[in-house]
Amino acid sequence: MFVERPVVDQVLACAFEVGASDVHFDPHEGTWRVLIRLYGVLFPANRISDALSAYVSKEAILRLKVLAKLNIGEQRIPQDGQVTFHFSETQSCDLRINCLPTLYGERVVVRLLDGSKAIENLTALGMREEEQQKIRHVMHDHKGLIIVAGSIGSGKSTTMHTMLLEQCRQGASVLSLEDPIERKFPDFTQVQIDEKQGMTFAQGLRAALRQDPDTLMVGEIRDGETADIAVRAGMIGHLIISSIHANRPEGVMNRLLDFGVHPLCLEESLRLVIFQTLDPQFCQQCLGIGCDACHGIGYVERKAAFQVMTHSEVSTQLLTTTASFSSQYVKEGAGSFALRKHAKSKMAYRFYPRS
Repeated sequence: MFVERPVVDQVLACAFEVGASDVHFDPHEGTWRVLIRLYGVLFPANRISDALSAYVSKEAILRLKVLAKLNIGEQRIPQDGQVTFHFSETQSCDLRINCLPTLYGERVVVRLLDGSKAIENLTALGMREEEQQKIRHVMHDHKGLIIVAGSIGSGKSTTMHTMLLEQCRQGASVLSLEDPIERKFPDFTQVQIDEKQGMTFAQGLRAALRQDPDTLMVGEIRDGETADIAVRAGMIGHLIISSIHANRPEGVMNRLLDFGVHPLCLEESLRLVIFQTLDPQFCQQCLGIGCDACHGIGYVERKAAFQVMTHSEVSTQLLTTTASFSSQYVKEGAGSFALRKHAKSKMAYRFYPRS
């Protein structure tokens, strides 16, 4: 007897098949609109496939909460869950499900984390040879801080994992702190950050440094405490790889200074900034108009583009950024004390040699 799959299962299966990253269920009065993010762009579900409806009922939301083992009776606070969803006997995908209460009901977003896609090397990411040489030069030194920057969904985690795998091949002891662990690797030790239980990036980083790692990945620098520990760890003989959300390479220095990192420490520790974007590629069959081959959306894939800033370029940018910070304090009337503090830091950086 043929049993039709639930509507939600059909939506998730279609999203997985086309390589989507997220599925949105947006509440309206009495119904939920279904949107699928493909190549960084949101499309109505029925535009991706004629077999899908643009809207679903509350039963679909309940089905998602059941899948993620969430409290179906709780609709007043946000909830997070994760589940491995099996589309067939041979295909499965990890789903990260988040529920957010809104005026018309819970808004649910499902992130699809396909762990079956192999991560090979920096070349496979689309990185040029000269960029790879800059990165490997720092990694082989086994010290300092490397920041991978970009907007949300630009592939920062994939780049960092690829770098960790290269370190593993060199026989290095590798640890990663992640929130969440989106992809499992047998090659190195992964630690799940759980801030609700008090396991923060800062706490995990302190403990991990006592584990004698050669290379340590901090999934994301989110606060001043984590930034300070990561920067100082890079100064004392550890290779630290982490990420920061930024819309341009220069934004990395701004964020770290905003977190309260001293310019002298930052200049000493920060060895490399890798800024990346994921750019949609037009379908060659329809040249972006939309056809059956690209599911009518005009795109077929996204390709990564990289910009790698070396230590000398970082130092130059840090001088400019520090000067800009001092100027901003003057404009905003932040007070002579703050101005003297920033000017003193800049003078010390510029004129006192490192030991």
